[in-house]
Amino acid sequence: ILLPLDDYLQVDDFPLDKMLPGAVAQYRWQEGEFDTGGEGGKMYGLPSDAQSQILAYNKNMFDAAGVAYPTDDWTWDDLVAAGQAITKADENIWG
Repeated sequence: ILLPLDDYLQVDDFPLDKMLPGAVAQYRWQEGEFDTGGEGGKMYGLPSDAQSQILAYNKNMFDAAGVAYPTDDWTWDDLVAAGQAITKADENIWG
């Protein structure tokens, strides 16, 4: 059983505006929509935490393999391709 939380949040003046918008949006659902994450819709949960995604990399390994450094528009496919280009299993180098 799911119960929308919107009325409770309004009564308690819950500070949703102090939370990360993307984290809050995950718990909204609009009827007829398969995916969550909408700006409208009813609230069916509250985020307990949020994490960032970062990419740390070894510039020396990229340089040695002649691979360009990651950019802001990299995709997961770009990451996989770079890792494969850096990897030299016979030398125990893993990208």
